[in-house]
Amino acid sequence: KKETATFNAPSVLYSNAAIGLLAGVELSEGTEKSYYAALGLFLLSVPGLWSTVKRSTKSKVVQRTFVVDGPAKEGAEPMDQLARKISTYFKNNNYRVVDAGEVITFEGVYAASIGTASYIAFCVFIGMIATALVGTIAKPEFGNAWYLLTALGPAGGWYYYSKAERTEQIKVKLVTSDDDLTNEIVLQ
Repeated sequence: KKETATFNAPSVLYSNAAIGLLAGVELSEGTEKSYYAALGLFLLSVPGLWSTVKRSTKSKVVQRTFVVDGPAKEGAEPMDQLARKISTYFKNNNYRVVDAGEVITFEGVYAASIGTASYIAFCVFIGMIATALVGTIAKPEFGNAWYLLTALGPAGGWYYYSKAERTEQIKVKLVTSDDDLTNEIVLQ
């Protein structure tokens, strides 16, 4: 026996497009809760999925400040030794000095990560499963063809891997306080 489902869920949770798509769907007895769970998965995963894949290839510019003991403190590293340590660190991580003045600019190539590409492919795969689940309920005339969307999972990983390599610049500034008790290392 089939019954037509009534949608009593708050309108905040469901967009008008999803309600319009799912209007008139007939559900088997006892499947209403699983239908709402699938619809919830759909609404949670699909809208942000493309945004997640797209943003994964871009860098986020942040500024960090580290405070270390200055030259006036006993046992503190001299400023030139601290600068050499920072320079060695970046050179060991395949950065090169582009500009050396008051602010030292290091430049290096950020390579795409196979692990990140795999993670993104997995997220897209799960998102497409949720979409296929809702699709098979909303438009059953397409049958299991909805699950072909899961083939987009590797495409998400490929998109990241092909666009993630980029050249990054890191600017380092060393500042000693007026009383020589602290050094600030500013990275951007």
